[in-house]
Amino acid sequence: MARLHPTLHPAGDRARMLAFWLLPPLLALIAYWGVWSGDFVYDDLSAIRDNPAFQQHPPGDWWAAAFEERSPLSNRPVACMTLVFDRWLFGATASGHHVTSLLLHLLATVLVAAVVRAALSAPNLAPRFDDARARGVAFAAAALWGVHPMTVDAVGYSTQRSVLLMAVFVLGTLLALLAGERAPQRRLLWRALAIACLLLGMASKEEIVAVPLLLPLFWRAFVAPDWRAVRAAWRLFVAAAATWTLLFACVRRGPHNPTVGYDTTPRASAIEWLLTQAGVVGHYLRVAVWPTGLRGCYDWPIVRELAPAVLPGAVILALVAATAVACVRRPAWGFLGAWFFLLLAPTSTVLPIVTELAAERRMYLPLLAIVVPVAVGLCAAAQRVPRWRSGSVLLAALLLVLVPWTWRRVAVYRGEEPFWTDAFAQRDPQSRSYVASILIDNYARMLNRHGDRAGARALFGEASACEHAPAVVRLHFASSMIEAGDLDGARRVLDQVVADSPKNQSMADTLDAGANALLEAYRRDAPARQLGAADDRLQDAVVTAQAAAMLAPQRPAFVNTLGNVQEALGRLADAEASFRRAIALDPAGVPLYTNLVEVLLRGRRIADAQSALRSLCEHAPQDLQLRLQLGELYLRRGELDLAQLLFEAALRLSPEQPRARAALAEIEAKRRR
Repeated sequence: MARLHPTLHPAGDRARMLAFWLLPPLLALIAYWGVWSGDFVYDDLSAIRDNPAFQQHPPGDWWAAAFEERSPLSNRPVACMTLVFDRWLFGATASGHHVTSLLLHLLATVLVAAVVRAALSAPNLAPRFDDARARGVAFAAAALWGVHPMTVDAVGYSTQRSVLLMAVFVLGTLLALLAGERAPQRRLLWRALAIACLLLGMASKEEIVAVPLLLPLFWRAFVAPDWRAVRAAWRLFVAAAATWTLLFACVRRGPHNPTVGYDTTPRASAIEWLLTQAGVVGHYLRVAVWPTGLRGCYDWPIVRELAPAVLPGAVILALVAATAVACVRRPAWGFLGAWFFLLLAPTSTVLPIVTELAAERRMYLPLLAIVVPVAVGLCAAAQRVPRWRSGSVLLAALLLVLVPWTWRRVAVYRGEEPFWTDAFAQRDPQSRSYVASILIDNYARMLNRHGDRAGARALFGEASACEHAPAVVRLHFASSMIEAGDLDGARRVLDQVVADSPKNQSMADTLDAGANALLEAYRRDAPARQLGAADDRLQDAVVTAQAAAMLAPQRPAFVNTLGNVQEALGRLADAEASFRRAIALDPAGVPLYTNLVEVLLRGRRIADAQSALRSLCEHAPQDLQLRLQLGELYLRRGELDLAQLLFEAALRLSPEQPRARAALAEIEAKRRR
């Protein structure tokens, strides 16, 4: 059997080996140049940038990120752990996350070269692939895969760290198994390493569930001479299947995801999902060969009728049948087909994900099923026309085409604006799908930030008219109508949002955000234009805030929002009740106490305001800066009793505090006047 890692080479062979290991990741680095200057996009904002779990110190809580609040990183503790490490090492900026993602992609590129070479040098294919030919195919496969623009979604999109980790661990599993066959005396050690990699992968990404099913096919394709020999390795496959328990534990421990499964909005039955994915998988195959029309967000509609799925479905069924035949007659080719279909199966066959009908990152590993045959073809061309080195020429030509393509895709992930501009430009204008509403809404928000209010309002309306448009999309539409003065239209939209609100936490978040947006729009107006209780924005805000507080009565932030709106309406008794309820839920919440004090001061209840501030000081017993800042605020406002209370509390913490002493002297001077 050819050695997996030859150690002795002439000088020329050493140079070739160095090029074999270094050139593919170097080409990938060139293709991804500048990715580290990208920002967070799409789900990165909620999953990483604004995720409270990552903002805890020091430097974040990977367990909470994986299992407490629902996000695109839920159920994936290893991925969350690496993101916490990034925050500790690089800070809160996106650059550090992109650097780590790029390094993982470069590592995966090296592992692709190692796995392909080891597989071609394994017992079943070694007679057809000598070491030089195996190296040539592995080099071409790793180089093409490493620079392919279809991999950009996994690398440039920080939340997809889970995809990169899964790929590294799956490739590590295969490489360890082949290394164990090359060194029988250490076989158990290598197999233990393979199972360890598989366990880490199970804690990184759910799609790895298919890998234990692939291992018997892998064994038959490259190691075992027949299926009887595959059965002899049953202990290995049982150990691999046992790693499913960790995956199931992660999924069970994590929060429920209402966008996944057969009880979602919009709903997709098993048949409808299969009909839809027939076209999606066909799209994957097309863009893998000729990568045009790539984008980070697809507004693909759910296919609910048979006709659109007949042709792509027939093609997919034919390929599945060919894969089944090949697994018996040509196991190596059959494994590539199984690799493609089984790795895609969890998301493209079994389980609907209504917020993501298509996603290029799902092709990160399945792409090898297309790239490896191309690499074999290039190697065969080089053997047939050695004088022209046709294989090398064709490989260079393909790389020259793919690398600039990848540059352009990397640029799309530089930030929210290029991301949504690209997705909007490539959308289907006729699509009214659920995802289309999200896509159009995000582009409209970008226009709104740039001052194109009319264009944004028109697109908000278009997004709201889509199938099952989320409440947040309709709230954006209502806010844009309020800015345009169409208060009646905005009220109709808000009333419908509240009427449609399912009783869940996600809707409560959306409604609370809408109430805050309406309140902020009111406060931005000049006092002459503020109508108080007669202002329709406040009337709409209080309805929306009440709905949020009713849906999530244990969330102090929602109750606090309701109190803010009630205060703006002049309903001081209601506002005081809301703030006191919020304080009961969160006794250490500084803004809750200050809001309560403001309401009490408006009602000229100085003694009660002093009592509230004493309670705040009790819940923040060592916070000197809080006392100084609040004291200076009330001093500027002329609330001398409250200011004195706070500065005296500051002096109890720091008897020589100069700011507190100076402020108390100023208070005494003002009283003498």
